[in-house]
Amino acid sequence: MIDPIARLAAEAARRGGEAIRAVADRPRAITHKGFRDDVTDADYAAQEAIFATLRGHHPDWPIVSEEQAGDLSAWTPPAGLWWVVDPLDGTSNFSHKIPHYCVSVAALQGETIIAGAIYDPVRDHLFAAAHSQGATFNGAPVRVSPQTDPADAILDSGLARGREQRRYSLALYQALATDCRTVRSLGSAALALAYVAAGWVDGYFHLTLSPWDCAAGVLLIREAGGTVTLPDGGAWSLRQGGLLASNGLIHDALVNISRAALAGVNGAGA
Repeated sequence: MIDPIARLAAEAARRGGEAIRAVADRPRAITHKGFRDDVTDADYAAQEAIFATLRGHHPDWPIVSEEQAGDLSAWTPPAGLWWVVDPLDGTSNFSHKIPHYCVSVAALQGETIIAGAIYDPVRDHLFAAAHSQGATFNGAPVRVSPQTDPADAILDSGLARGREQRRYSLALYQALATDCRTVRSLGSAALALAYVAAGWVDGYFHLTLSPWDCAAGVLLIREAGGTVTLPDGGAWSLRQGGLLASNGLIHDALVNISRAALAGVNGAGA
């Protein structure tokens, strides 16, 4: 039986993707929220469609969305069910007409991610997962890759937004790119995590993610048999900005590379 919350997450993600498709061929209306942080009319259109879908089922569910979230550093998640939403992950790609972006929707019970969906409206790709029920791609079960050799691993990554944080991002990128087959930077954290879950890439790393960027993707990877930690191997949580995800088989090796790289930046800056 398909979990009804997971089914609703997938429905909301699809509705958001349809709203993006409806405006994708129009001129972009872009505003700037902050440094290297844009928002478009498509972000708001997708958010409206997602909210309408979720609140059509339960009008009182709390929803945290990138386009209306404030400072979450001191925020306490509700004890019951709530949602975290990225209406358009990959806004920079979308605003420059690069066809690689998605919608991410996750349901949580307290701080436990119980369902998630990531929808790519360009390719009609739907990745979905429910806690303890596995992960799927367009309805078919998926597993992480069987790659065991970091030297043959394909990774994806993203740069931190802040200037100082990019020193760490670039050090980590250089170290992992040196020891792995290659590192891509495709421009959507949520899709990158979905690709790890599907076994299309072997790992992903980023130092400054928000809950809406990664909640659904983390569940997908865990349900597909992969591993998610902080880049130094510490326990990951929604309140942590850094993330290292992999198929699990190469995870210890990636953590060792990451630790050395980040320690080197700290040492250089001392």
